[in-house]
Amino acid sequence: MPSAYLNCTEFLSPEELAQLQRVFDDICLHEQVDDRSALADEVAKQLIRLYQGGVHDSAEIAAIMEHRFHRH
Repeated sequence: MPSAYLNCTEFLSPEELAQLQRVFDDICLHEQVDDRSALADEVAKQLIRLYQGGVHDSAEIAAIMEHRFHRH
């Protein structure tokens, strides 16, 4: 996950951050997103918002993100 978003995660445990990192890595791989791109920054931001908004299940987060990628 881009380091710019690590400050947004100060209330996440190392385990929670690792979980989000795995989801981020999977999304970037599956959607062919360069993990240093502006799109990757947006993915990271959305993952953190989802998690902090109460969506804690990795599969659910991934499904929501997949829907956002393919809704057009």
